[in-house]
Amino acid sequence: MDKLNIEKIKEIKRKKEQLLTKTYEYILGCCCKRIHEFGIAGRPECFYIVPCFIPGQSLYSVSGCCKYIIDNLRSKDLQEVNYYEPNIIHIKIF
Repeated sequence: MDKLNIEKIKEIKRKKEQLLTKTYEYILGCCCKRIHEFGIAGRPECFYIVPCFIPGQSLYSVSGCCKYIIDNLRSKDLQEVNYYEPNIIHIKIF
């Protein structure tokens, strides 16, 4: 029987967290692109529907992803960002 390797377990957990963050960043980028397109068109608000899954990306929690996106958008001075379960984000641009 092999010895329990805590460091290996921690490394696997760290890699999973990195993949999750990479997936969240990808979805955030898609959301920002949509905000940009609506802003250029002069539309004051938009909705973004967070996909339930993306082929080629790691699995993720939709509600966790929505929270990540909302926190990031609010940190960029978009204060009126609302979440409607299960996966819709409403963003007021200006």
